[in-house]
Amino acid sequence: MKYVLFDMDGVLLDSEAGAFEMYQKSLRKIGVEISLEELLEQYVGKTSLQISTEILEKYSIQMTPEEFLKLHRSGGSFYAVSDKVVPMEGVVDFLEFLWGNGVRMAAVSSTTSVNVLTALNRMGLLKYFDAVICSDMLEQGKPSPEGYLKALGLLKGIPEECIIIEDSAIGVQAGKNAKITVCAYKGASYQQDTLAADMEVYTYQELKEELIKKYHL
Repeated sequence: MKYVLFDMDGVLLDSEAGAFEMYQKSLRKIGVEISLEELLEQYVGKTSLQISTEILEKYSIQMTPEEFLKLHRSGGSFYAVSDKVVPMEGVVDFLEFLWGNGVRMAAVSSTTSVNVLTALNRMGLLKYFDAVICSDMLEQGKPSPEGYLKALGLLKGIPEECIIIEDSAIGVQAGKNAKITVCAYKGASYQQDTLAADMEVYTYQELKEELIKKYHL
């Protein structure tokens, strides 16, 4: 194993509930009331454009997704202002472990570039990644494999030498569509269906031990 590709939300930081709470507040401004549980269950792993398009159509709201996203972003960014933007427990040690063993890494997120780069920079994690792929760099969001294949291409790697770390069903499917081994990380506060993954772990220490055993790092 020479390459590891990370999803961001729910993998590098425990952000999904906090980010969707802000999304929920923006929806209330246009008269749409959706529970946090429904937002998490139906939209985790999708891009902001995908989420906005689906919700506006579902509730027959007469505004474009772009107009809604402009309204939403005017309220500030979770990734820029929240004190919850901190590294997932154990992830810094895990990144150091991979880096020390010559493993090249990329972050592949359904979140926009400004938010991904802001979050990674605030957490001091940006230095670990040779490539960062965000939703606004892609034609298709997850479950399309486009993001993961683009990241692996930038690293000049091949699927057989790579693993993906994901936490959502849609993300796992993206990894499987890229024909790359997928590890589901289950340490976030919001648990998702990841049974389709090749393996599941609850801590980064557990994942480290699995990689040492399987790949002799």
